[in-house]
Amino acid sequence: MDPHDLQTALAAFTPCLREADAANAVGLAPSTLAKLRVRGGGPPYLKLGRSVRYPQDELLIWRNARIRKSTSDETATQA
Repeated sequence: MDPHDLQTALAAFTPCLREADAANAVGLAPSTLAKLRVRGGGPPYLKLGRSVRYPQDELLIWRNARIRKSTSDETATQA
């Protein structure tokens, strides 16, 4: 592979956060993210061996999908 192609491909990877950092970023406890992984409805994540990583762009999308202007707004759908 051409080094330039490899550099371009690597630049396309979004930075990922560890569970504790991801939880802090969205204002949840790490245990809440763990429960959401089991039940569903949480942000998309990567499972790399035993490690769980959350792509930053996916966390932002997931969090922003839950913004409400009033209590009468439609509830968040399960992701």
